[in-house]
Amino acid sequence: MKKNAEQSQRVPIITAQVAIVLLTLLWVQLAAPSSATGSVSAQPQLLDKIPTEYSEASGTTANCRYGVTVGPGETQIIPQIGAGAFYWFTSPYWPGPIPDNDAEVVHLIKTFQKKSGSMYLPEYTTNVPLDSALGDYIRNNPGDVWIVGNEVDRGPNPGQVTGGQGDMWPEMYAEAYHDIYYFIKSYDYSARVVNSGLVQVTPGRLQYLDKVWNAYRAKYGSVMPVDAWSMHVYILPEVHADGITPNGIANVALRTDPAIGKRESANDAQACSDPDVYCFAEHDDMSVFSEQVVAMRQWMKQHGQQQKPLMLTEYSILYPHEIDEDSCWLQDEFGNCFTPDRVSTFMVNSFNYLDGARDSSLGYALDDSRLVQDWFWFGVYPERVGDVSGLVKSDLSTLTLVGETYRDYVNAEPVSMNLIVERVPDATATTWEDNTATAKLSVRFRNNGNTAVNSPFNVTFYQDAAHTEPIGSATISPLVRGCALSSYVASVTWSGLTPGAHQFWVAVDSSNVIDESSPDKADNFGTGYVRVHKYGSLLPVIRL
Repeated sequence: MKKNAEQSQRVPIITAQVAIVLLTLLWVQLAAPSSATGSVSAQPQLLDKIPTEYSEASGTTANCRYGVTVGPGETQIIPQIGAGAFYWFTSPYWPGPIPDNDAEVVHLIKTFQKKSGSMYLPEYTTNVPLDSALGDYIRNNPGDVWIVGNEVDRGPNPGQVTGGQGDMWPEMYAEAYHDIYYFIKSYDYSARVVNSGLVQVTPGRLQYLDKVWNAYRAKYGSVMPVDAWSMHVYILPEVHADGITPNGIANVALRTDPAIGKRESANDAQACSDPDVYCFAEHDDMSVFSEQVVAMRQWMKQHGQQQKPLMLTEYSILYPHEIDEDSCWLQDEFGNCFTPDRVSTFMVNSFNYLDGARDSSLGYALDDSRLVQDWFWFGVYPERVGDVSGLVKSDLSTLTLVGETYRDYVNAEPVSMNLIVERVPDATATTWEDNTATAKLSVRFRNNGNTAVNSPFNVTFYQDAAHTEPIGSATISPLVRGCALSSYVASVTWSGLTPGAHQFWVAVDSSNVIDESSPDKADNFGTGYVRVHKYGSLLPVIRL
């Protein structure tokens, strides 16, 4: 039915019933005026990097920088669009099969705070039992990524028990994270455990994260153990235009100060210049987008977490379009709609930024000081909320304009692999009398290219800096995934060691069989020491 001017003045309510993704049971109240005050703003312009070539054959390569959120039946397009990872919301158990390009699955264990009516109880629950069945699944999928909770900061959500968002006090989330982290690690120490992405990165959300961090340390006496950090980036108001009344579209983060929440614009275009206001028009503003990314990296640095990967596990355009002749469901403060063209422009701009954002003072050194290691578009088929951001049509196979933009951009990216030594730990050994000792040598390394290494290669340890006297080699044959998100270890033993210090050297891909993006492979080498102690007698000391 055609929406006339009178209808467009109504305040619609969108039910974000997306059971497989972030915004389950999010009720969004949006004004949809047919016109707005102030001068009309131009649509966002493309930044300087636009793909010019596309080869459909390259779609079989998984680019680990680019991920998508998926639901049932939505993974068949992953090889076509070149995505290297997918975030599976539905259940911690991925039913398979893995896409043809070996894209990596990211698991989610949902967490929720228990309630009695509107009263929050000091207990939590999860969407699956933390039992031996889940433990066996974790053990049988070593090294996988496990995210604990989804948007736990957003509430209150009346009546929600096991929906999409956690609705948890920060103190309760700290307890849930602790328990689930150690549960996962008890079955697979190599698993990568990641925090819940919050709705967005604003002062209120960072206050929530501070509360989680401090509550964890106060309760357990240690720093919160996180293998990689996660964030969501959306640009959504948190309080109403008066700056007092909660809640805006994103809600105020639970148990945080509403006074620091981002305000609604009240459809006043002039308010968009206020840094404390998040306008509809700013939903795809790259300046605000980059501010959130930098703010998260600054928080990580302040908390001693700079040298950890950062995953942008969800983002896109959530405001709907829904063409109806010459009208659209929502216009921003300048009279512009969130059309597929506009969303595609935002996608390219965000890819440009994320792929190029580096800062040696904030970024992850093992990934060439990148601010963000990988990013996940929401989603393949998000239905109502974010419907214009969907990559496929309702048949779950035909690409939309936005899906074609994703495919063309990712498949135009050059393939890169780059092995890098992360750490060569020193070793110790003990010898008896005049005997010699044997020590275990090891090296930890990563791949910070955008593509997994899937060909076997050798890691060789040497007795000399010239690499002419080998101690031994280890062959690496599994996938070595990229984006510096996973670490890998190679080990050999060194026999015949006498007491004292012995230096050794190591080369990753010592036979030079991998075509790496760093031609001289200077980052493939490392050195360490073995310290051999001679066994001696220990005598008791009597103190008078």
